[in-house]
Amino acid sequence: MAKNYSRRKKSRRIRFLILCFIFLNFILYSETKTLPQPEFQNDVLFLNSFFTAQIKLDADSFSDNEFLKFPQLVIEDAALELVESEASKLYDGILIKNKYKLKKTGDFTLEPKLILGKKIKKLNKFSIYVEPPELSVNTKFKWKIFSDKNKPVLETVKGGRYKIVLFGFFYIPNTKINSIPFWEVNCQPPENSILETCGNENLTYFLFSEQGWKPVGCFYWTPLESGEQRLPSPVLSIPSKNNTVEKTFIPAEKIFVRNAGIVQTDEFLNDEIAKKTLEKTFDGNLDVSENSRQNKNIDFKTLTEKAKLIAELRQQEAKFIFPMKIKNRRLEIEKELNIIQSFSVTSIVLKKAGLILLFLFIFVICIVFALNKKKKQKSFNFVFTVCIVCVFFLIAVCLYFFINGKYKKAVYVPSSEKKSRFIYQIPEVSGTAAGELKIGETVIIKKQNAFWLYVEKSDKTSGWKDITEFIIID
Repeated sequence: MAKNYSRRKKSRRIRFLILCFIFLNFILYSETKTLPQPEFQNDVLFLNSFFTAQIKLDADSFSDNEFLKFPQLVIEDAALELVESEASKLYDGILIKNKYKLKKTGDFTLEPKLILGKKIKKLNKFSIYVEPPELSVNTKFKWKIFSDKNKPVLETVKGGRYKIVLFGFFYIPNTKINSIPFWEVNCQPPENSILETCGNENLTYFLFSEQGWKPVGCFYWTPLESGEQRLPSPVLSIPSKNNTVEKTFIPAEKIFVRNAGIVQTDEFLNDEIAKKTLEKTFDGNLDVSENSRQNKNIDFKTLTEKAKLIAELRQQEAKFIFPMKIKNRRLEIEKELNIIQSFSVTSIVLKKAGLILLFLFIFVICIVFALNKKKKQKSFNFVFTVCIVCVFFLIAVCLYFFINGKYKKAVYVPSSEKKSRFIYQIPEVSGTAAGELKIGETVIIKKQNAFWLYVEKSDKTSGWKDITEFIIID
């Protein structure tokens, strides 16, 4: 009896140990199932673009209770804004897709979580890098002011000479970061200031000054008056993907300029330095500024007179068959006004002569055709062929003259120097600038209303401009 009892007791202990082992395994290893990890796009990510993360859950990996409610993939970060979340059943599990909008630039480490019923399971972290938007006419630009030693300037002083750098917030691939292209930046000097260009080599210093912002233009700016003053209003020619050039206008910023005596002494600007800077600036530029003010009207009148002469020469050039002297004179004046490209002049005489010759050859063809029917000689066939070739040639010439003269042309002659030289996307001065005209520049008139002209420049830039600032030549 004692032996049987001890055997039963021993077998009970063994069964109890086996049950304990199974129970411990269930507790310890029930949560150690291999979790799937989210998949995400490895392409370049841009600000305000969309980012997609997805995760696929196998049906065998989790119990049925965990799939009673659709699982959720949660990624919380200040740089992300959840736009759309969807879960779809597959034959072997569930696919969860989350779509986010990227709200910030920079490097971000994301911590995804998977919600299964009441359980929250952390997934592996991953990093993304968000770049600024690609370059376009909607790119943001701003001015930053520096001293000659490339140090940021907090206060500007009347008469001080500063380096102003135009920065754009856009993306450039890492392979091209050391060879940023510098585009044409057109700036007119604001009132009460002197504006000088500086070389693009000065911009390489500012390549990594601020994350996402790239330097695109550099000028030396000297304010001649204190108080609230305007910085330049640049117009940029930006190359686009389809090998065309688009122009964007940047509104003027205002800053406060102090008198030299008001600024307190600090590490980069004190009263003595300000005074010397002011004296140096005025010694070097006083004659220039005074002469420019005194001769402003004279210079403007000279430019407008040359522009009027261009309009007159174009009208004369159209009246001659061989107007080489007039054309050379016109091109010489356009070169003086810094006009590189210009529309050609269509000769009225050649246009009329082409039409007359066309009708004449058609008449000759009719006669030759009638005679050829009667006599049927080979010489008539030859003459007929020559006339046909001449007719086709004259038709091509007449078509060229028709297309070239379809729209009227006009020469830009502003009535006042204070008027803006920009053309606008809408017939209002408050509209966005589409380009800038040069005095004496010839344009094509595409549309016209009572007060405005819709014109096109030789570089295909087009916009609206006040009708009173043009001389219509044909």
